[in-house]
Amino acid sequence: MEFPVKALPSTPPRDSKKAGSVPSSFTDLTMGLKRKASHDETEHRKRQRVDESRKDMLSRLKQLLEEAGGSPPKKKMKTDHNEPTSVHEDSSSTQPVPESSSKGMKRKRSAEEAGPQKKRAPGKEGKKKNVKGSIVGEQRAAFHAKYEELGRLGAGSYGQVFEGRRRADHLPVAIKRIKKKNIYGTQLDDKGKPLATELVIMLKLAGGAAGSAPVVLLDHYYLKNELILVLERPAPCVDLMEYVELHGGSVQEEEAKVIMKQLLAATVELEREGVFHRDIKLDNILIQTGGDALRVRLIDFGMSSLVKPGAVHKAYMGASAYKPPEFQTSREYSAGPTTVWQVGAVLYELVHQGTFDTPLFLSGEIHIRTGLSDGCEDFLRCCLAIVPGQRATLQQLQQHPWLQ
Repeated sequence: MEFPVKALPSTPPRDSKKAGSVPSSFTDLTMGLKRKASHDETEHRKRQRVDESRKDMLSRLKQLLEEAGGSPPKKKMKTDHNEPTSVHEDSSSTQPVPESSSKGMKRKRSAEEAGPQKKRAPGKEGKKKNVKGSIVGEQRAAFHAKYEELGRLGAGSYGQVFEGRRRADHLPVAIKRIKKKNIYGTQLDDKGKPLATELVIMLKLAGGAAGSAPVVLLDHYYLKNELILVLERPAPCVDLMEYVELHGGSVQEEEAKVIMKQLLAATVELEREGVFHRDIKLDNILIQTGGDALRVRLIDFGMSSLVKPGAVHKAYMGASAYKPPEFQTSREYSAGPTTVWQVGAVLYELVHQGTFDTPLFLSGEIHIRTGLSDGCEDFLRCCLAIVPGQRATLQQLQQHPWLQ
């Protein structure tokens, strides 16, 4: 039996512009979100299953290792250098511990466990400085304990000289202070240590004869920036320049003879010891005036040098006014003839009213005056010969008739 089918009226399409209508695109969006949520939930369940499986595996592995007597391996964690990472968990704190802080804590714990540390011993350089400083301090203390320094006696380009006395017996002394930067020349001692040439020469001459010999070196002290020489100070005494001035600018020939004999004796002694003074002049000759006779003493060996016979020098050291003629022409000179020239210059100033000057003497502006004895004039000419080979030697001058 067939039933007739009644056609249903068709539903008119919804107008999307009417209020309350929902666009088909929104429906698609909600459907997409549902699908995404379903996918995330599925992925979450998968991760849970993997984590549970991993925990079971680790638990089983731990159980097997414990049964075998071992220990489970520690999990190596990756660190991100841009983000501080905790290397362990502290039950009292959930904050991550920076790696640098952890290292500092480890170093601190190591230091505490090791106990108190010994002070680091100074290196070789530090030891040398400490020893040197200690020696300098001892030298300074020893000097002040032994000597008292008084007023200044004089000064030059290389140092200063002070009046002083020895505390124990009040012996008059001359204290010469020389800045280390002004020390001219050094010599090595037996231990290879450099010593000022002046000190070496004074030590070498210390055992010489008294009277015509240089003043005696009593002590020396090496401080941080200077060398101190303690020398005998004959009293009463004045330097030869002051002595001449006190006598009106010149002395009589007989008195000049006494001075020249002793000066020649001193220079011959230096030559025998291989010492070249280089700077013989009125300022560097002391006249001891106490007693019945004058006594001549040589001082200031700051420019002196140790020489061998025949040695030639190219750098002139000494008073410019006493410079030998050969240095003017050839820029060379030697010890013997130069010393003789300087001895002649000293005698010239003793018996002339005026000072000696090599360039003026060579040009004829100054000359040996008339009125001197023939012996004194000849003695001066033997000293002041222009050609060094024509000058007398120191020993020949000692035998000159004028001095006999």
